[in-house]
Amino acid sequence: MKLADVIIFTFAVCSFIIGVHQTFVVGMMASYWLFMISLALLLWFRSRKSKQKLEVKNPERDSLKTKLGSIKKSPGGNVRKKKSN
Repeated sequence: MKLADVIIFTFAVCSFIIGVHQTFVVGMMASYWLFMISLALLLWFRSRKSKQKLEVKNPERDSLKTKLGSIKKSPGGNVRKKKSN
């Protein structure tokens, strides 16, 4: 897990705990926004994790970019011109 993932997950858990506390103190309607922030952060965390898993499963996509980047083009473009005598 990357540092950004840990921070996002920590903020999600903290906002949920604060939301539960505020629900007991002032009621659900006043703390609803805390639960929505917690839910949004959890969804963001899960989407980042699923993207990381896809990158691990498809290493050939990264190697294809490297192969395409290493192909050198001729100085005149893709088509080489014939020399006329």
